[in-house]
Amino acid sequence: MKTTDSLRDTVRDVLRSALSEIKPDEKLGRAVLQPHLAQALNTAGLVADLEDSGQFLRSGAPVWRGRASRQIEPTAGRRRIDIVVYDSDSRVCALVEVESDLRHAVKDRSATTTDANRYDVLSISTAASGEHFCSYRSLERMAAAAHYNAGGDLASLEAIRSDATADHNPVDLPLFLASGEIFFAQRSLLGPRCKSLGAEILGVPHRARR
Repeated sequence: MKTTDSLRDTVRDVLRSALSEIKPDEKLGRAVLQPHLAQALNTAGLVADLEDSGQFLRSGAPVWRGRASRQIEPTAGRRRIDIVVYDSDSRVCALVEVESDLRHAVKDRSATTTDANRYDVLSISTAASGEHFCSYRSLERMAAAAHYNAGGDLASLEAIRSDATADHNPVDLPLFLASGEIFFAQRSLLGPRCKSLGAEILGVPHRARR
């Protein structure tokens, strides 16, 4: 499942090009972005599996901790990766999650809220400091999928205490979070988790704000 640097670059370039085609006045949402990115990947000779029909992220796999509860949330059914990218040999070469924006990423972990209504979560694994990463549901779906498909299980995911990509994403699977609108503060907040996974946040150029 190791992806070559050239294939990683290809996926990144395709996503960036597709995001740059979005019109400034176009109403953005996942329903617009997801099929647009998938079509671009397919046109480039890759295979974009929408909603993970191949079940790369297995059914019932726990993927995050609730922000308020700080407990691992059970998965009753199946969490679906927005786009699982396959190469011409039917090997998974990248994961792509799509968000209309990242406005639910918040710094204040003590804010009163209900986990069911939030996109921001905590990671199951921890940083080298022993703290759970401030994260996003879409990031943690990719993190869990990368870990479980590298032979790990929930116990080994929970046991990770590191900042290193080699521990959080052992096969260095390219992970991309594509968003219609990104603010500098949101990118900064999610930065440590992205760095630990080797994940990249890509946005529509004219909608990236400070």
